Amino acid sequence: RLGQLSLHVASPARVEVLGGYRNALNTVITRKPINGYSAKELKKFAEGDPTIHIFFSADGKLMPLKAQLQAGFGTIAATLVEIK
Repeated sequence: RLGQLSLHVASPARVEVLGGYRNALNTVITRKPINGYSAKELKKFAEGDPTIHIFFSADGKLMPLKAQLQAGFGTIAATLVEIK
């Protein structure tokens, strides 16, 4: 299967992480099927593939702070809890 991932900065954001709010860049990842997908899989893509949001720190270090995926059953999220 061949697919294309697109990543773009959607907007500035403020993310609650590490006990406070930090300035972040809301980066959106989307998928597009290119080749090797069944008709059923292409139909599911046409109905809407879940969008992945990754929030990177806006301080020049671009540290990943939080990730979110909206699925049909709810939201899957991962949040930075410690910096070493």
